[in-house]
Amino acid sequence: MQNSEFGNIMKAAAHIKSTQMDQDKRKFDALPDYSKTGLYCGEMFINVRKQNYNLKKIAYENLKKTGLDLIKVEDYNEAHYRFCKVNI
Repeated sequence: MQNSEFGNIMKAAAHIKSTQMDQDKRKFDALPDYSKTGLYCGEMFINVRKQNYNLKKIAYENLKKTGLDLIKVEDYNEAHYRFCKVNI
C-alpha cells in the first residue's frame, strides 16, 4: 500500500515539474534572440575572464571584427552573439 502511495506522489511531482518546465520553456522561447544569446554567453565563456589581458584583447578584437563582418552581410543574430562574447 505504501509503495502505491509513494508512486502516486512521485507521478504527481513529476507532472508538476514537467508543467513548470513547459511554462519556463514557453517564456524563454518568447524572449527576443538577443536576450537568449546573452543568457548563453554568461555560462559558456566564464573561463575567458580568467585569461591574461593580452589573450583577452586578441579574442576581443577578433570577435569584434567578426561581428562587424556579420552585420555587413545582415546576419544580425550571429553578429549579436559575437558581440555578446566580446562583452564578457
